[in-house]
Amino acid sequence: MRSRKTSPPIEIPAPTPADVVALRRASEAAAAGNPDYLAFLARFPPATTQELRARKGPRGEPFRL
Repeated sequence: MRSRKTSPPIEIPAPTPADVVALRRASEAAAAGNPDYLAFLARFPPATTQELRARKGPRGEPFRL
């Protein structure tokens, strides 16, 4: 089925130099590792490949639409 109405195009303004600086700063911070996120990950015990493969998968009836 096709829609007969078309939506107007979304106009996205070009990023300003300040936007570019902010995006680069955010990217560098994410690449360096967020200390809170690293602390969160440290709470989980490391698992070997064999342990991960030995885990049982989902159980029950599969979801269907």
